[in-house]
Amino acid sequence: GVTPARSVREEGDPPFILRCSSLEEMLDEAAELAVGFAKRYSTSAVISPRRLLTGITERLAVEDVSWATDFSTSLEVDVAVLSPVAAKGLEFDAVIVIEPSVIVEEEPGAERALFVALTRAVQHLAILHVTALPIVLEQ
Repeated sequence: GVTPARSVREEGDPPFILRCSSLEEMLDEAAELAVGFAKRYSTSAVISPRRLLTGITERLAVEDVSWATDFSTSLEVDVAVLSPVAAKGLEFDAVIVIEPSVIVEEEPGAERALFVALTRAVQHLAILHVTALPIVLEQ
């Protein structure tokens, strides 16, 4: 008996969802998208399960973008690389969420953590995954 939520904002792109064939491909795609978003938008982020954060930062380290995982001093970077817990309360023009199923399985708060990750984007959301999407995201 609950009315489905709808977006208040009218601008922005529809979500982009890409199933990758391997972890390596997914991390490469995430880094490539992050670089593109950093050039197109004022703020962008990669939101990932904690165990995959290093894989993303290793790929961004060789790109021509600034990135950070710790925002205790400043948010003035091209790409924020965060776990869902760290992203709570923040908004970005573009967000890449990787491995939603792993977020649900491993992050504190399960589906709530995924909700946080998926709702940080103001204009563009990309979802990259290797494992099957959680049932809450299946169409």
